[in-house]
This record gives sequence, structure tokens and C-alpha cells, in this order.
Amino acid sequence: GKDTLDGAVEHVLQICANLDSVIVSTKNYVPELKKNVPKPMKTFDIVEKRDADPFGDHLKWIMKQIHEYMDLPPDFKLRECGTQEYEGDVMNLEQRGVRENNRRLAQCAIHLREYNDALLINDTLRMMDAFRSLEEFYSTKADKAFDGTDILLVGLFNENQVELKNLATNVVYENPKMTKLESVLLNQFTPGVQSKGILFSKTRKSTHCLHDWVTKNTALQGAGVKADILTGAGNGNTHMTQTEQSNTIRRFRKGSLNLLISTSVAEEGLDIPECNLVVRYGLLTNEIAQQQASGRARARDSQYSVVAQAGGPELRREHINDFLKELTQKAIAKVQSMSDAEFYRKRIELQTEAVIFSKTSKDRKTEKKGRFAASNIKILCRSCFKAVASGSDVKLLENSHYVNINPDFREFYRQGERVVLQKRFEDWEPGCTVICNNGNCNKDWGYEMKYKESNLLPNMAIKNFALETPDGRMTVKKWRDVPFMVEEFSFEEYCYSNMPDLFD
Repeated sequence: GKDTLDGAVEHVLQICANLDSVIVSTKNYVPELKKNVPKPMKTFDIVEKRDADPFGDHLKWIMKQIHEYMDLPPDFKLRECGTQEYEGDVMNLEQRGVRENNRRLAQCAIHLREYNDALLINDTLRMMDAFRSLEEFYSTKADKAFDGTDILLVGLFNENQVELKNLATNVVYENPKMTKLESVLLNQFTPGVQSKGILFSKTRKSTHCLHDWVTKNTALQGAGVKADILTGAGNGNTHMTQTEQSNTIRRFRKGSLNLLISTSVAEEGLDIPECNLVVRYGLLTNEIAQQQASGRARARDSQYSVVAQAGGPELRREHINDFLKELTQKAIAKVQSMSDAEFYRKRIELQTEAVIFSKTSKDRKTEKKGRFAASNIKILCRSCFKAVASGSDVKLLENSHYVNINPDFREFYRQGERVVLQKRFEDWEPGCTVICNNGNCNKDWGYEMKYKESNLLPNMAIKNFALETPDGRMTVKKWRDVPFMVEEFSFEEYCYSNMPDLFD
């Protein structure tokens, strides 16, 4: 994370101080290491920008209509559409809309993020992948308009849906990166040659899109490419269970699969000696992730390919990573050349600073937590802004679940789909999703927990709410960031308040 030698040296020393350790790395036997752990040949497979992009241009035109409708505050500037910076801008805009009780601004920002996601997908994958992403989002909005803003935004997509689909199916303007990716894969996967590769992509969604593309690509299928997806474990529709992960890796080792399409989950620790191709596709990551991904290509004469657009952000990031990698090696060498006394002195100095910082940081967090009494906080639906709970209604269960124990809270929500989790828990099981029932709002709030077999406790995801405090409205991503103390859940007190007959 440092871009000067002195800064990198300080960073390496800080790591040693945090771990209370010294650097252990090969110095005397570097030639033997290089011989036994060969490095892949790195190639930059560069493509030129599309000559024309009518699909992307039409998305930007729609975004412009939303810009004009939402009446952007004069002190707020949006950066270029189709960039990570723009995504950050509209996320901040949504938060501002919530804080200022401006639902039009907040909802427009949410829809603009979806269009920006479509532009990012269009830049990396197929046009139809971008179109389907939007179609999927708006399928959840059909017949669920809460006010005029929702009606306009959904109507704008519906009016342009046919035109967008027609543009997305025009192969003349298809993404040239996909053609280059096909070429890279075909260069390695040729009939009669045993190859194994890992294709790294940014998101779970992109791995599924790429897998669909590979399985439908006649040239790749003719070359014998047998691909599957490897993503992180979790409980969502696009997550994998640990068993599924293990089975996929086992099939890859044994050869029934020869291409893994993976997120960063496979960057570290996956050791397949026969793997002779690693492709980084549409990625903006740091030098650590780059080195970890490169290390998956273990076979001799293996290839590490970066598929990117000429002058694009991925290419710039890759060159920066190469520079930082060299800088890290120089910093490690400089630290290793220190005398034992100097190294020890510096390590103690940094450890002392870390202890002081940790204590003051903990004090600040405690102070922040106690800014307001829980009873002075109103909890609002983040979509419709209706007040639905008090901060004092929320209790912390088993140090991880923030549940609403007020029985009156049930007046504000309806049950949605049944939640299915892969893991089993001793004292509870998931119930149904909890959805705002204010008109057509339908904001997802979390899910019910069936605690000790009979007690339904709504488990609230704070990211789906806003907080009305004595100092104004605010939003937080995590419960740990709320400006009030959340008391521990007491099952005995809960039963006494809600089931007094048990104590007669």
C-alpha cells in the first residue's frame, strides 16, 4: 500500500511488529527456489476500445434522463458514467437523499447504480449480460411502485426495454475483450494437449456469465474446455456451499474439469501442480492479489495472462502492481540488512505506538456508542422513511444477531419467502424474510429467527434502515457503527414480558 521505499520499509516493519516476528524468506537458496517453483510467463493481451457502443450509449442516455429528473444538488458533481468512481458518487447520493428526507434523490441514485453496473458489465462481458442484469433488477420492481418516483423510473426502463434488447443482440458491437479471451483460452486448450487453467473474474455474477459464455461457445467446446464455477461460501443464490467448493476443486484436480472460473476465493492456497494457465479478466486488485493469482500457475512453461483494454484502468493497475511488487522486494531486503539491535528497537517502538492507538481507538468507539440513549433513536425504513421501531426495541442475541423484541413491530412488516441456510444452529433456525408493509414499499429488512423452537424474533439488517437521532438522520452499514448502546438479549426477560403466564 506504500509507493515509496521508505514507506514500504515502514510497512514491512509494522507487519513484523504486529506479528511480533522477524522476516523469514529465502536468501541463500534463491536459484534453487526459482528452479523448483517456476514462475509463469506473463503476457498482456490487449484489445482496442470498441469502435462504437450504441448499447452503452443508450444506457447513458437513460441515465441522463434520470439526472435531469432527480434535480441534482448544485454542490454535488457526478463523475463519468460507467466507472467505479461514479458508483461511489451515487452511493453517497443515496445516503444524502435518506439524510435529507429526499426520497426522489435516494431512489434515483439506487436506479442509477444499476445502470452503472450494466455499463461496467457491458465493458467486461457480453451486452446481453448487462441487459439481463437490468432486466433482473426491474423484474423485482414490477407492480411495486410506492410513489411517482418509482412509477417514472420503472416506466423509463419499460419504454426502453425493447430498444436495449435489440442493441444488445447486435453482434457487430459485441465486446472485443470476449474475443480476446476466447483467443487466449484456445491458444492453451488445443486438442490433444492436457491443460488446466483458472480464469479470475471480479464478481460472482461475472463468473456465472462467463461460465454461460464458455458452455455456449462452440470453439471452446470443440477445444475440449470443461469449465465450472468456484466462488466463496455463503447462503445466497450465487454462493457455494463448502461441500460444493470441495467437489469442484476435486474434479479439477482429477481432470474431469480443466477450467475454473473463479472469484478471489481461489487466489490463495489452491495448489494444482498441473495448472498451466491463469487469466485475470476485468480485475482491479492490489499487488498481493496479483501475486497470489500468479502463484496458481504451477506447471512449467505456464502462462499468466492479463486481458485488458488499451489504456484502461485494469492495465494501469497491473503496471502499478508490478512496481509495488519490486518495491516490496527492495523493502524486505533493506529490513533484512538491519542490525538485530536496530530491528528490535524499531519493532518495540511500533508495538508501543500500536498499543496506544488501540486503547485510544477503543475509547473513541465507546464514546461514540454512548452518544445517544437507545430510546432517543427512531429506526426508519430506508426506502419509504416510515418510523417503525425505537433503538431500545433492539437487543443483541448471541453476540451476533440484532433482534427486535417489541411485539408491536409485527404491525410494520409482512413475511416474505422462506430463508434457507446451509448451516444448522443449536438454538435457532431461520424463518421468513421480513418486508416493509407500508403501501407498496416492500423493502427487505432481514428475516425472522425461530428462537428456542417457538419464539419468532425479527433479525434486522441495519443497512436497510435509517436512524433518526437528536442530531439528525444518518445511515450505517454495520450495527457496530450505531451511535447508541445495544443491550444484550435476555431470554428470561423476553419471556416475562411477552409470556407472563409462564411465571404464574
